[in-house]
Amino acid sequence: MAKRQRMTNFSDSEKNVLADLTMKYKDFVDNKKTDAMTCKAKELAWRQLADEFNLASTSGVIRDSSQLKHVHRLACVYIGINFVINVGGSVERESIIGAYILFWQMVK
Repeated sequence: MAKRQRMTNFSDSEKNVLADLTMKYKDFVDNKKTDAMTCKAKELAWRQLADEFNLASTSGVIRDSSQLKHVHRLACVYIGINFVINVGGSVERESIIGAYILFWQMVK
């Protein structure tokens, strides 16, 4: 099995752009359905997200959708799948931006 090639670290501006774009595409990015139509829609959304990310990025590093998806999944897992239990016992969804902020603060 080939080893995954290491990507360049994300700059602070790239982290902010990725957080903003995942909020924009959250209906696709966080969709748990796995049927064929949903998978195609999610793949298209990730490609569009990557295109927008590369246009907005000032670092000059070109990221593909698989790299962005990998970082997004790492952040979600690291934060605890984006769920937090509040004092009342009900479950509330944390914002993706909040999850990224916590993730990047912990990793630094």
